[in-house]
This record gives sequence, C-alpha cells and structure tokens, in this order.
Amino acid sequence: MEVEVSDKLIAVTTMLFILSMISERIITFIKLWCVKGRSFLFIVVSDDVDTSIRAVNPAEEAKRSRSILAINLTVSFLIALLSKASLFDMFSFSDAHPEIWNNLFSWQNETFSFSFESVARLLSIIFGCALTGSFISLGSKFWHDLLDLLLQVKDLKKNLNEQAGTGLKLGERANEIKQEKEVIKAAISPYKKQLIQIENIVKVLTNDSGEETILEVYVKGDFDAQLIPKAIFYKDLHNKEKSIRVEILKGANPEIQSDLWPADAIANIWPYKGNTGSNGGKVYDKTTGEEYFMTCFHVVKSPSHNWSDKYPNTDISIKNIDNGTICGTIKFTCRNTKVDVSIVKPNEKTNLKSTIPGIGTPYFSRNIGGDDVAYKTKVKKYGVTTKFTEGYIFDDDAPVEISYLDGSSVIFNSLIIIKSLHTERFSDKGDSGSFIIDEYNYLIGMLVGGSGDKSYVMRINEIFDITNTKINRL
Repeated sequence: MEVEVSDKLIAVTTMLFILSMISERIITFIKLWCVKGRSFLFIVVSDDVDTSIRAVNPAEEAKRSRSILAINLTVSFLIALLSKASLFDMFSFSDAHPEIWNNLFSWQNETFSFSFESVARLLSIIFGCALTGSFISLGSKFWHDLLDLLLQVKDLKKNLNEQAGTGLKLGERANEIKQEKEVIKAAISPYKKQLIQIENIVKVLTNDSGEETILEVYVKGDFDAQLIPKAIFYKDLHNKEKSIRVEILKGANPEIQSDLWPADAIANIWPYKGNTGSNGGKVYDKTTGEEYFMTCFHVVKSPSHNWSDKYPNTDISIKNIDNGTICGTIKFTCRNTKVDVSIVKPNEKTNLKSTIPGIGTPYFSRNIGGDDVAYKTKVKKYGVTTKFTEGYIFDDDAPVEISYLDGSSVIFNSLIIIKSLHTERFSDKGDSGSFIIDEYNYLIGMLVGGSGDKSYVMRINEIFDITNTKINRL
C-alpha cells in the first residue's frame, strides 16, 4: 500500500527539522568565529566583515546580514550534501521502493562512472541537496511549527474518520428505527380501518411521541367496548412478538400533541396524487426568532396554489403523513431560478424537533465553493425514501432544468450537484426537502431534485436570504 501523503510530509519535515538544528549550531559557531581577518569562509565572506557583532553603520550591517545569509546557505548545502539528504529522494519514497529510504543518508551504496545514467544520478543528488539546503536555512523554528501543524491535521483527520464511522452506525440505527415504525404502521393500519367504522368512534390516531407507541381511540356517547381490542400484537424486525397498547379516550380532543422530526414525510392536505416529500428541519425567523419548518415548495404545493403566490391569503394546511395530523400552515413560498422553498408555521399541537436521524443537529451553515469540488467534500442526508446516505460535492455551479408534476419547469442558475459515495443512489423521489449536511455537520443546502446518479441541491445561504430565516437563534 502506498505511503499516505500526510505521513510522508511528516517524515520529511522531521528530517528537515533535525538537519536545521544541526545547521544552526554550526552556523552560530562560524558566525561568532568570523571576526575581521579570521574568516575561513573567504569565498562567501570577505575578510573585512565581522559577523560576530552588529554593525553601527547601516551599510556595514547590510553587508554583515548578507554574509550571514551566505554562511547559512553554504553550511546548509554542505550538511545536506554530506548526509546525502536529497529532497528528490525524500519525496520518492514508497512501499514499492523502500531502498530509496534506506540509502537516503548514505553514500556507501552509490557507484559512479562516466555513463550518462551515473552523471544524471550525481546531478540529481547535487540539485536535490541544494534544495534541501535551501529549506534547512529556513531555521529549526519554522520546521518545528510546521511539524506541529501537520501532526494536528493528522489527528483531526483521524478524529473525523472516527466520527464518520460513528455517524454510519447512527445511520444504521436510524434505519432500523424507521423500519420498526413501518412494521408498527402496517400492524395498526387494518385495525384503524375497522375501528373507524364503529358507531360513536370519532377518530383513531397513532401516538408515537413518547417511548411507547399507543393506538388512541377517541369516542363519544355510547359505544360497544367489546369491539375495541385492548392491545394489537405484531412481530418486530427480529421476529419477536410485541404489543401495541390501545387506549380509549372519551370526550377528548382528537388533536393530540405530536412531534415533527427532520425527514418526516409531509404533504399538502389536498396534494397532487402521490406527491410527498421530506421535512428539512427547524429554522428561525431572523427578525422575530419565531420557529418554522422548511421544505421545498413543490413538496407542499396543491393544484390550486399558484407558483407566484408567495404569501397565501388563505390557510393552506400541511399534514404529517406518518400520523395523519395537521402540523402547520404555509407562511411563505417561492420558486424562481435560485430556490424552490416553502416556510411552514407549525400549529400549537406540533412540537418541532431539530435532530436529523443518524446525523445530529446542525447548528451552523456555510457557503460552499470551488475548494469543496476540488477536495470532493463529503456530505450526508436523511430523507423519506432513501433514508441515510452519503455523497460528495461533484459541482457547485451547475445550471439545471427541473420539471414538475403540473407540467411546468424551471432552469436553476447555480445548483450544487451531489454524487453518492456508494453504489446506492444518494437520493430519490420523496427525498425533496431534505437538509444536506457536510462532513463537519454544517448545513450547506436543501435537496430539490435529481436525475440518475446526480442529486440537485439549492444553496442554503440563498434560501436563508430569500426567506429571512437562519438555522439557529444566535
């Protein structure tokens, strides 16, 4: 396996640090020894220059400084040459050619003749040592500080890799929880349909806001209690039998308090057929600090809602698909060449959550640029359809045309393109509205669509500017 670039840089920096300390000791001795008439480096230092003390005359001091620099470069080159510390050989080391490293500080294994290859090798060593000498002359403090920086970067990279591994485990756990909810939903669904047909049963709701899932049956007047089961039994993902408690509530308000999490499935109460999407997450009004939740406009749009209607005159209700409850009303919508976004105001019965399954809570946001494309910055998301996925930034300034269910289309000027890190797709239909988080847990955008192996993401700073919102209360 090839040696990592960071390890190679640390090894080379360590060698230059050691050589620079040796060089400094010798240079200090020569600088103090070279008084007038006693210089043995007559080639680079004139006999009339005293390098041991600072000169009062500015011209003499400038001449002294040049002489010290000449001593520095000469001694550094000689040390590099004597130790055969060629910079070319230092960076040529790999597991495939370990002999380069073994022979780095030894002339013993070098044989020279009058052949072209031999002369070329000798010139390579001389020029490589000249470069090493130039770097050594920068001083031990420079290489000490650089070595500290490289070691810190290596530790940071290690910590990020460990966090990524932890994030993957969290993602797997989040997928398991989501699958368990689907099993519970499938077990409850036929009972809901039967119970709602019974006389004086007003509504049947699934309450999963606590640690235990409860099927709540709301009744009024007289009813036949024998027709309502006390529990519903089902088998979980591990084929173990479990039960869901059934609770009868007389004369109660069926509008229960419910949690709305990022990546919960949401839709308009009068949607286009089969049109749902993901709740992106909780945001705050920049002026008032009021809480909202955010998704794409096309996720919560109804056929009667015009694309140009930014501030609806009537209350347009949004529902949580998982429990069937109304969770809020649209406050602001916008679709143009930059964004496709909707801000929804939660109702009093909805408790907004910030934690994205398998990812955590993003407290900050940032802009992305060309460096993110060059370094293939890793990103992640959790959506309704594809759940937890990981990808990387492929492009940060792509014009993309997106078509909608009503037959309209928009050409977005500058979308971010994400590609998956794995074989499965990064996103699919139903994931629109999902927040996109980078490897440092910064919010960078919101998913708006995709095609093939490409997922299209709107810039979060443009969304925040248009909606006058932010990711935290700070």
